[in-house]
Amino acid sequence: MTIKKIIEKRVSVRTFDPSRKLDTDVVEELKKSIRNASTPFGDGFTIEFKKFDLKGPQTPSTYGVISGAGWYLLMGIRDDEMASLAAGYGMEKVVLTATELGLGTCWMALTFKGSDFTKGSEMRADQPLRIISPVGYAANKRKMLESITRMTLGSAKRKPMDYLFSEGEFGNPVKKDNKFYDALAMMRLAPSAKNTQPWRALVQGSDVWFYYEKKTDVSVLDLGIGLCHFDLTLKADGLEGIWDRSVDAPDKQGYIPMVKFSLKDCH
Repeated sequence: MTIKKIIEKRVSVRTFDPSRKLDTDVVEELKKSIRNASTPFGDGFTIEFKKFDLKGPQTPSTYGVISGAGWYLLMGIRDDEMASLAAGYGMEKVVLTATELGLGTCWMALTFKGSDFTKGSEMRADQPLRIISPVGYAANKRKMLESITRMTLGSAKRKPMDYLFSEGEFGNPVKKDNKFYDALAMMRLAPSAKNTQPWRALVQGSDVWFYYEKKTDVSVLDLGIGLCHFDLTLKADGLEGIWDRSVDAPDKQGYIPMVKFSLKDCH
């Protein structure tokens, strides 16, 4: 399966089939993905893959948002912007591996009881638990709460390409024949907290400036998720580049510059 097909296939799942267990090969493949969750933005995060007993006395609480999931990804993040950016990128690589394996996932930043998940975990003191995701096989039918949640968040609604991404200067839509168009289209499909889609991009020649709007406390992490889609798509298309912190980025009120991507051998 191509990376574009995997990205298009990924959806947030909140209702899982507890009768379908993860076999050893699937668990090992996900653990391998965690070990390989390197990013262009450094580290500063830790991912664990942990199994919980759904019938035991310590069933973790997601306040009713998640049903039937026995396995969870847990992510601790250092308290700085680049660590959050890297964490979004790194964990999404694992999420996409889970998608390729036919599994469902759901990024969660607030709707879980952290102390339930950290019992017996190996979270570092300087990288406290910030994000979880259930992992498992989606149930054939969503629970009513999941359907309501998707409607409330507008999970199936995406901002248009010409709203999110510009070419040359802000306000000019990126043309379909632009070499970055497909990668930006895959970035548009990334998940984000409350479906805020805080990422923005400005293409200028062989450079792409990336910004975010401060929508939630995890907007930088959401940008990292989107950048994972962008970067993996470019690599699949045979395009490599260099990432740098944004310096002298074109100014746009309300948009916060974060990083710049430059294609190799283009200057």
